[in-house]
Amino acid sequence: MSEKKRDAIKKKCEKLAEFLTETNDILGDSFGVDQMFCFVSRMDGLWIRLGDRVKRLQALRKNGKNSMSSEEEQVVAEIAGLCILLLCEDDNIHAGAEEEQDDYDDFDDADEPPAPAQ
Repeated sequence: MSEKKRDAIKKKCEKLAEFLTETNDILGDSFGVDQMFCFVSRMDGLWIRLGDRVKRLQALRKNGKNSMSSEEEQVVAEIAGLCILLLCEDDNIHAGAEEEQDDYDDFDDADEPPAPAQ
């Protein structure tokens, strides 16, 4: 891959990171359990939002143009952001599962009789 392409990718990723963090700062945790109308898990909420954005992009792309409109670019950025949030949430789930397992391991150790003295 050329250095020019690498730089372009890095620049897009940095711009997306700014967009995503600014959006989350403004909107807050819209998938948290403390939200009034939260009836699904965070992961399910993200999948639902991603599906909505993909449908929106499909509707916008019916114009047949090769280049994207500013609205299409916005939706693509939202899709990329949601994908990143999905990856982060998956990491949180795995980290939580490891912590739970550690808690169970500690509990199991407490139930074992002490090793006999030699």
